[in-house]
Amino acid sequence: MIHRQEIEAWLSMWQRFIQETAYEAARPLFADGVVAFGTVTGYMHGLADLESRQWRQVWHRIKDFAFETESLTVFGEPSSDIVTIACLWRSLGQAPEGWYKRRGRVSLVLRKTDNGLQCIHSHFSMEPGIPAVAGAAEM
Repeated sequence: MIHRQEIEAWLSMWQRFIQETAYEAARPLFADGVVAFGTVTGYMHGLADLESRQWRQVWHRIKDFAFETESLTVFGEPSSDIVTIACLWRSLGQAPEGWYKRRGRVSLVLRKTDNGLQCIHSHFSMEPGIPAVAGAAEM
């Protein structure tokens, strides 16, 4: 069974890793075979792909990243070891003229393991009309 408090703790840890650009520390939060869709990369398969084509393209170009956990919605059976979540997020993106507000949403599929929660699917998207991070390569 996965409790909301576990999910919020997982999101808080990942949020901190994003803020600190702690790529290596974030890896255990994700399954090796994760499938992901991102803000700068359409489709990624595997943790190495996700890290190199999404995380390393974005994290060092943003600041003040935060999950808005008051918007957190959890879908799943009470006794399940897999849940899907939806949550809003915000950050500041870097552009040549300065910082701008970035807002978006994320859906994640989390699986309970012996070592805690692990993400097996993530889908990040920006709110309509917000540009991607300046300088992040489209891949």
